[in-house]
Amino acid sequence: MAAESQLMSARGRAKHFIICDSCFWCASFIQARFLGSCPSCRSRRLSRMQVYAP
Repeated sequence: MAAESQLMSARGRAKHFIICDSCFWCASFIQARFLGSCPSCRSRRLSRMQVYAP
């Protein structure tokens, strides 16, 4: 039960690596859900990958 609680807590703090497919701007975000377009070129073509830390 404690391990499940730790997993749920870690998911809530998930970090994401985001890269713009148009201009290759990139960043890491703790909560990336709010980012809808690239702050550099305004393209909506963003790729994101969740980053896990041990």
